[in-house]
Amino acid sequence: MKQTLHLFNRNFIALLTLVSFTFLSCQKESISLQDSIVNGGDNTVNKKGTITLVNNTPTAVWVYIDGVASNKALGAKSTLVLSGDAGQQVAVEMYAYATDKSGNAIGETVQMANDYIYPAANENETHSIDIPGYYFFLTATNNTDAPVDQLVVNNAYPEEVTDDVVIDNNGKITICGYQVVPTALFTNIKAVRNKDPYQEYDFTDIKLSSELNQKIRIDIY
Repeated sequence: MKQTLHLFNRNFIALLTLVSFTFLSCQKESISLQDSIVNGGDNTVNKKGTITLVNNTPTAVWVYIDGVASNKALGAKSTLVLSGDAGQQVAVEMYAYATDKSGNAIGETVQMANDYIYPAANENETHSIDIPGYYFFLTATNNTDAPVDQLVVNNAYPEEVTDDVVIDNNGKITICGYQVVPTALFTNIKAVRNKDPYQEYDFTDIKLSSELNQKIRIDIY
């Protein structure tokens, strides 16, 4: 009877050891699987490089990633982070334009496009979005006794355009949109009040440059 009990105990210990080994093996496999989800899953950044786009323009920018529109416009001074496999190329198209208080586009639409390469995993590259130097951003204030309703930009130059822009006589800054820089690097701007009494306000020989994101403001008196 004692020998039988001793044999039972040995078999029980062997069985317990086998069960424990099997449990630990399964537990180890489970931990490894969990680690792979936390540290190497598709939704983690350790397999991806990132590109941060910074909008340095004075307006919102509409962004298309590989031909697909982003969810919303990228506001001025805002950032957009893209992620992709290291060495993968991404095509980014951007459109910038200003709108009046009614939401209508004013001035020129500026189109920009760049191809970027994603950096190595866990690394980031920052690129700025800038308006090219052959445009300038125009704003105006009106301190007269009536609203102005029209601008002639680049007056007397081949690049002349006429924009219907209402500039209220409240002394506040009114956005007048992106405009083309003439070849001469000077611009003449005529602010027109078409309602009676008709009035013109002329701004001549305004010096421009080829700098990125350049701005011009006219003050109407």
